[in-house]
Amino acid sequence: MYVAGNSINEIETKLTKDLSNVGNWCTHNNMVINIEKSKIMLVSTRQKRQYLRGNDINVCIDDQPLEPVGCHKLLGVHLDQCLTWSSHIKHIKTKISRNIALLRRIKRYLPLNTRLTFYNSFILPHMDYCSTVWGNCSDVLIDSIFKLQKLSARLILDADTSTSTSTLFKQLKWLPFRQRTVYHKGVTVYKSLNGLAPLYMKSLFKYTSEVHSRTTRSTTADCLYVPRVKTEFRKKSLGYSGAILWNSILPEIRNSPTLKVFKTKFYDYLFQSI
Repeated sequence: MYVAGNSINEIETKLTKDLSNVGNWCTHNNMVINIEKSKIMLVSTRQKRQYLRGNDINVCIDDQPLEPVGCHKLLGVHLDQCLTWSSHIKHIKTKISRNIALLRRIKRYLPLNTRLTFYNSFILPHMDYCSTVWGNCSDVLIDSIFKLQKLSARLILDADTSTSTSTLFKQLKWLPFRQRTVYHKGVTVYKSLNGLAPLYMKSLFKYTSEVHSRTTRSTTADCLYVPRVKTEFRKKSLGYSGAILWNSILPEIRNSPTLKVFKTKFYDYLFQSI
């Protein structure tokens, strides 16, 4: 559950009302809210936080206050109150590093195809999971993941540090981590526009022809409308960055008849640029 507001008082009022409705629904359906597992977090930019009254929200369920947190795990993703994703990336780096250390110990016993299977099974999923959400983090955090990906490539191919990264990735047919996040974002937009994702995802995007009545190059090319945003924070949202990315993709790729065809063409397009 989430609400938005211009002040903490407004947020507390909205949350209290919504929680009351949820509590009534639970009572009517013989259910109980687990208050110990219920947390509350105030999400904002660092700049706005300076002008807020305190950093916590005071909301209760059945006269029991919810615990305020600065970071919380939700569906495998660690959310922090400024959406920097530093906590999440620290967590997945620990998991990836642990599996890379294991690969280093056992690689002498494994042929190349088995090493790749190990990477695809125990390392890559940590990089890819929900990367469309947290892949808009800072360059420093992106590079920290990319370094682990490069180390994995050197271990798999028994390559030394003198071998260029591009050579390794071309041999393995890998996309660098930043390009992988672009790839997954493009796939998400394609699914959203073609009825392969939940309906609320499609509502994030509109074609330019649906917004502007006059004929322009963007309306005839089936480009997406790019919403006007004022902050860098909003530019990282999927509705904005996804539209920018989609409009940059070649029309012959955007108009792919199936998801499988789109994935193949888009991956090849990104791979050619490394």
